[in-house]
Amino acid sequence: MDSEGLILLTNDGGLARHLELPSTGWSRKYRVRVQGQVDPTALAGIADGITIDGIRYGEVSARLDRQMTSNAWLTVAIREGKNREVRRIMEYLGHHVSRLIRVSYGPFLLGDIAPGGFEEVKPRIIADQLGLAPETPDSSAKQAPKARGGRPGHQGRRAGPSDRRDGRGKDANHRRPPSRHKAGPFPRAPEPDQQLIAPAILFNILAGGRFGEVIADAVVIDAFAGTGALGLEALSRGARFASFIESDQQALAALRQNITRLKRAADSRVLAADALRIARWQGDAATLVMTDAPYGSGDGLAAIRQLRAIGALADAALIVIETGSNEKLDAEMLADNGLQLLAARRYGRALLHFLIYGSA
Repeated sequence: MDSEGLILLTNDGGLARHLELPSTGWSRKYRVRVQGQVDPTALAGIADGITIDGIRYGEVSARLDRQMTSNAWLTVAIREGKNREVRRIMEYLGHHVSRLIRVSYGPFLLGDIAPGGFEEVKPRIIADQLGLAPETPDSSAKQAPKARGGRPGHQGRRAGPSDRRDGRGKDANHRRPPSRHKAGPFPRAPEPDQQLIAPAILFNILAGGRFGEVIADAVVIDAFAGTGALGLEALSRGARFASFIESDQQALAALRQNITRLKRAADSRVLAADALRIARWQGDAATLVMTDAPYGSGDGLAAIRQLRAIGALADAALIVIETGSNEKLDAEMLADNGLQLLAARRYGRALLHFLIYGSA
């Protein structure tokens, strides 16, 4: 009875198999209490994976959170989810696991919800997170998965995706809305005319190595940050620091709540500013920049131009600009700002542009 936390339930076998495949790229994150004194050097040694009794375990992100007299708390993230993987790895390092809590599975978070609840995940949200075309209500008789958690034999704790996603556009006063995330910890399906990019989709691409090692130890800018899903995902995958740029007050409140809830205040900052008018930059220049401005506005590239002007971009920084699928980036503006287009990938009605700044 020492395992608890988030569980996803579904009666769709195909969906279940897809979610559990390592190729989906979703990280399974755990809070782990182990016995004994933990050596941080040993944790660093398993980062690229480890072979135990002939079984190969993939990359492991393990961090010592708190060392006590006879035990310690760790945060451990894995991507494969082999049987008893966390326990076997800890035992290999000489530590018995006395408590194991799964706190997230990809974009789905356990959160601070009391035991005894569950939350149905709507098909549109699953489609959004997987980058798939959502089914119509009558196209499948199978039920959407339910997020659930808790100890075996208990009803569990309710959980939901980490991120709210909304349609884009301008309001009656022509103020730019936060680009993708309104306030609140649970997602809402995108507007009918928008197919948005889930953070997992983007980070699966970045983790694939096509653009080199860009996440580990990265200094990140999340422009038009909304509630911060992209920057927070980068931190969870090993980025060193993230700056969130957002001007909408409602989104800022939710962003700060998310940073506090995920205990990321020490390695992030919030800049309450318009990304097109930010006047100065303090701290290290960014090595990874992500912009998700309202479609059709051209503001993503304009924000990069402004960030370059104030010295916020490191040489050879990777830039990711999300636009509508039919939008093209101005070639002259790219050249004038030292940007080279490396690749573009279309997902439904969205297009991701991958660029490099300065020398490659």
